Amino acid sequence: MRFRLAKLALATCCLAAIAAPAAAVSLPPEGNAVTVEGRAHIEKNVQGTYIHLNEAGDAPLIAFVPFGDEGALGDLRQLEGRDVALTGVVTLGDGHQIIVGEPDSISVG
Repeated sequence: MRFRLAKLALATCCLAAIAAPAAAVSLPPEGNAVTVEGRAHIEKNVQGTYIHLNEAGDAPLIAFVPFGDEGALGDLRQLEGRDVALTGVVTLGDGHQIIVGEPDSISVG
């Protein structure tokens, strides 16, 4: 009986570790403003521009600039490979995502 209980406890711990994202970025709840830093990788599509931020040991974070807000922020392709600080609002997106749309919300480090 003890052996079965130990196996059950071990399996429960392993499942919790699998379900949790590895080294996830800690963000406040949805709707809160946050500033994040990292090396930028730019990806454009029809909906807008995605700025992927990667830091060593962290899960990737995605900042999204909606199509209509891109003009106010200048040429976002210039951020490719550079260290940036982005300020935006946390949203429920695919994974960790913030919305960036104000001209002063991007600073290059």
